[in-house]
Amino acid sequence: MKYIKCAAEGGSLFAQNSWGYQHEMGQIVKQDMKIAFKYYKISADQNNSLAQKNLACLYLKYPMVMNKEEPAIDYSIVLGLFVRAMTNQMLPLSEGEKREAKLELEKLITFLNVEEDPRSLKT
Repeated sequence: MKYIKCAAEGGSLFAQNSWGYQHEMGQIVKQDMKIAFKYYKISADQNNSLAQKNLACLYLKYPMVMNKEEPAIDYSIVLGLFVRAMTNQMLPLSEGEKREAKLELEKLITFLNVEEDPRSLKT
């Protein structure tokens, strides 16, 4: 445990993601979503695709961690994190995560009243 923490504090993006995961799940350490968010974000900001996915999922499950004043989900942040994760490394998502991401994308499209579905756009 102390090695993961030291490596995370030392700047290892993989250890940062792992340290965030330990706190999210309450494995080895006491569950703490604020610490999980902090380390996922640090790692995600360094383009760690797994941390980006973990951060998006954490935000979907616990929006109040990121937005204390109003615990509403900002779908553009979630979508952005999933897109970054998938483009940084074509990260495989579980079937449940795919369904959840699709539902969140559809909610975002409806909320933004986008006339053309961005999934159909060719890049």
